[in-house]
Amino acid sequence: MYIDLNVSFAPRSNQLVYVEDTQDIAKSLERLFNTKIGSVPFNRSYGSSLWNLLFENGLEIYQIATLMQQEIQTYEPRVKLSPADITLIKKDEYTYEINILFTVPSLNNLTGQVNTTIVE
Repeated sequence: MYIDLNVSFAPRSNQLVYVEDTQDIAKSLERLFNTKIGSVPFNRSYGSSLWNLLFENGLEIYQIATLMQQEIQTYEPRVKLSPADITLIKKDEYTYEINILFTVPSLNNLTGQVNTTIVE
């Protein structure tokens, strides 16, 4: 079982709310894709190249999904997925919606989902 702090807990609260299992992994993936490479002070390599790729001309959606899969394998080794499990939907010139279906082998192949939006 994986446990992490819920990022929406209230400051100065005596209660900490925990997220468990696939919720933790979903939050981790969401955090990864909303972090630009180089923006984490003590870990400059952490983050996603998604920001640079999505708004570049010439790359196909499948190529971007393959690169995202590689980043997920690097930073979130608890999950198993293929590029087909990643859906990118271009909402407009500056907005993409990302949907990811993943499986967690160490949790009896429990499945989870991440839905997030990237805005340039």
